[in-house]
Amino acid sequence: MDKRLQSPKVEHYDRFEQDLEVLRIEESVTASAFLDLLDCDMTGNPEILQLLPEDLFRRGENLTTGMKTDLDEELPDDFVFA
Repeated sequence: MDKRLQSPKVEHYDRFEQDLEVLRIEESVTASAFLDLLDCDMTGNPEILQLLPEDLFRRGENLTTGMKTDLDEELPDDFVFA
């Protein structure tokens, strides 16, 4: 479509979609960098690893009771680490 005929709303929406994609990429890069940092730290300093306290483990277990999980499943493109 000719840009001169495009409404400002459509142009604004296109810019918004582009900005969202940039944020998704930045989040992905940030999450990946953080996981790499954890991997290096845990591999290089295994003595700092500790077991979860039992009460925290039980709390997580209670929160996830009945949930089905496939650890090989790919995360959706819009997944965000919160």
